[in-house]
Amino acid sequence: MTFQMKTIKTTATEVLREIAGPKAKPKPDQLAALSALLIDGKNVLLHQAAGWGKSAVYWSAAKILTKEEQKLTIVVSPLKPLMTDQMIAATSTGLRAALLNGTTEAEWGTTYRGTLNGNFDILFVTPEHLLRPEFIGQVLEPLSNKLGLFVIDEAHCISTWGHDFRVDYQRITEITSRFKHVSVLATTATADTATCDDIIRQLTGETILLQGNLELPSVQLAVLNDMKSDQRVGYVTSLIKKRGGSGLLFARSINTIKAINRSFQFSGINSQEYHSGLDDDERIALERAWIEGDIPVLVTSTAFSMGVNKQDASWAIHLNTPTSIKAYYQEIGRVGRGGMDALAVLIPDSKTDKNALKTFPGKNLPNEFELHLALEFVNQSPYPVNAYGLSQQLRNNKARSTLLLKTLAKDEFVHQVGTGWEATGKVWKFNQEAYDLQMAALREDADRMTEYLKTDACLSTFIRMGIGESLDPKTRCERCMNCLGHLPGELTY
Repeated sequence: MTFQMKTIKTTATEVLREIAGPKAKPKPDQLAALSALLIDGKNVLLHQAAGWGKSAVYWSAAKILTKEEQKLTIVVSPLKPLMTDQMIAATSTGLRAALLNGTTEAEWGTTYRGTLNGNFDILFVTPEHLLRPEFIGQVLEPLSNKLGLFVIDEAHCISTWGHDFRVDYQRITEITSRFKHVSVLATTATADTATCDDIIRQLTGETILLQGNLELPSVQLAVLNDMKSDQRVGYVTSLIKKRGGSGLLFARSINTIKAINRSFQFSGINSQEYHSGLDDDERIALERAWIEGDIPVLVTSTAFSMGVNKQDASWAIHLNTPTSIKAYYQEIGRVGRGGMDALAVLIPDSKTDKNALKTFPGKNLPNEFELHLALEFVNQSPYPVNAYGLSQQLRNNKARSTLLLKTLAKDEFVHQVGTGWEATGKVWKFNQEAYDLQMAALREDADRMTEYLKTDACLSTFIRMGIGESLDPKTRCERCMNCLGHLPGELTY
């Protein structure tokens, strides 16, 4: 069946009005993406600002595909709490949706059967689940002719040049390349030129890039340098009480987050802590409470989900300098989404930030020594090796051992057998050149963040150029502290 542009425009308008109000209209690039995917059969890399409406594109596509051809849309999403938020939003547009991740294991069989019976229009899956042999064999292969669209959300995670690269994400293309007849929509707000090029290179078939204005038009930016470390919590406590409303306070370590949250609660602020030490159910509940306004303030780490959509969040404060300007853009993109004025304030920690910016970039990249040790252990083991067993041998944590095994799997030195991993027999060789290039890219991103603290250029323009937008460096937002010549909003210091 050939889809008509009239159908595309009508459906996109209906979806947008469900989520953004009765006067909402699709943007030109939203329609261009849908046309390329549904009419031309091409892949699309949609590089657009936080809050722009990237998810509305695949909701619209899913509606058209299920109504016109009874085809399924599969969305690969990086975080379990984010998937829950996405599913709720998709359901609000009338789509029949389901989740496949570690928190829904008890329902996997039911969801598989329901999918085969045509009970769902859209599935949200983690990359780990997408790669499960039983999901491929029991769902994807039997439904090959009923697969309408693959969506890779937060697609910068697919690229070794991205600020949040994940091994499982890069392996998504193992699946998309097996189903070449299915178009792919990749979405991101944070991808420089190298990242975009890498994503396009990995996708099978022709891919068009739709890249727009990455400005956050409601957000006023400010940096408060030279504040003493022990003054910062008291300062932001007063600021939050004065400003009110809903927002996010970012800090680096779990212990710091806990301490700040206790201080806020003692001062009468309705806040809760959010970090990687909480389980998935706790994080999902906290996100829902924040979105619904029951908890106006979250004291959080970078674990806070990408893509969370809260229309009335009006401030984001960082008490540590992020080690990536792309990550910083994504975090402040959680606020100012409903068009109301929002404030994004960075207050560096003079005691810890300098060292973190120097040492943290690339810290999580597996190096040659530990990868070689991991492969040696797998080679010598008479049984498949799991992450726990490897962590005991290498004296690291399970998460690190999992990363090592998946990195080796990506390069085909090991393959999964049940819940463990066996060697493939491929001769070991470490790609030092690729490692060095990736480390250099991460350090360059951190250097940009260091420059951000001291620049006298427009802060918005500086960030936009740092995440891949081509701009005249003299472009001004007329909202940040450098454009105004003074601190915006309620800020005084």
